[in-house]
Amino acid sequence: MEKITSFTINHLKLEPGVYVSRVDHYGDTAITTFDLRMTAPNREPVMNTAEVNMQKYGVRITGMTNASNSFVGKIGSGLGGSAIGWILAAGGYDAYAATGEATGKVIGAVNVLNVYIPIAIFVVMALILFRYDLEEKLPEIRRENDRRMADHPAEN
Repeated sequence: MEKITSFTINHLKLEPGVYVSRVDHYGDTAITTFDLRMTAPNREPVMNTAEVNMQKYGVRITGMTNASNSFVGKIGSGLGGSAIGWILAAGGYDAYAATGEATGKVIGAVNVLNVYIPIAIFVVMALILFRYDLEEKLPEIRRENDRRMADHPAEN
């Protein structure tokens, strides 16, 4: 079996940008899937915040940072799953409808779930990430933290 092109690339070396992930052919039409990288891979901001905390307060809280990130992810998954039901209910979805056909309101609700909400979330994420500058500051923060730890080893 032939590997998808995206699976043959060393993703650890990719920098932010737009990449072609794969091209599928359906009849005479080529369907291209893109990979939009907003940050460099495996340099997660959640880990960088532990370095900033060390710089500001002298304590590295990597475990607490990761636990908080995990907790917020679980809350988001729960609310996201619930929102699907709420939006479909607002659109009048009835799983047991006799005709089995979706009404215009239900189709609108499905469009909200699959088009408008993802676009809104993408725009908010893009705005946040374009303002995110910790990756540029991080090397100096780490050097400062290392100097602090070397100067006061008993405190760390």
